[in-house]
Amino acid sequence: ARSSKNKNKNKTPEKKVRKPRPPNQEYDYLFKILLIGDDYVGKSNFIKRYIEREFSEKPIPVSEFDFKIHTVDFEDDYRVKLQIFDHPGHRYDRLNAYSFHRNYRRAHGILIFFDVTDKVSFENVKQWAMEVDRYVGSLPEQPLLIVATKVDLEYERVVSTEDILNLTEPLGLDYIETSAKMDINVDETWERLCLDIFEKKIDDGPEHPRMIPGRHLNVKRAK
Repeated sequence: ARSSKNKNKNKTPEKKVRKPRPPNQEYDYLFKILLIGDDYVGKSNFIKRYIEREFSEKPIPVSEFDFKIHTVDFEDDYRVKLQIFDHPGHRYDRLNAYSFHRNYRRAHGILIFFDVTDKVSFENVKQWAMEVDRYVGSLPEQPLLIVATKVDLEYERVVSTEDILNLTEPLGLDYIETSAKMDINVDETWERLCLDIFEKKIDDGPEHPRMIPGRHLNVKRAK
């Protein structure tokens, strides 16, 4: 006789049923995203390109936490509201340390940035990653992505893809090479992080969610 265990094994899994979003509910999920990395690696311009579809040739200074809100749609009518926290790259002092650590712990996903034309910013990635490990938990279990910026500056590049792999693979982390100026892999970065959050943090989310191109909705901008 076939065991019940084998019956369950061969049983076709039930497909998740999409519950309709209530009319008064603007989104299905709220994801808090923290951006960290050294100063002048391009975090703020990365956000500007994603939300405003623009790029600033001048560096965008960030003296304290910058905050943006953006909403994205996925297939099967899943809508996600992103709260994006842009952290200044300089070392925090005692006055803002509490806020910094709180944002670490509350973040659903984290992006660590470095500039491929700045070796020091790359070398500091491991230190930023260790802070995540310290305040949030085991790195491979966290929705986290290493973001290499300014890859359009090919002749100024000092950090190779091999260098990045030698750093990320021992840590069990993924990375992506981007350019906010040329709009290379900007949307893809946010999509990959959101998918990672769905996989690691959301039990009842879509099984294979995909962002819908052209349906990025900016519902509010920080003033």
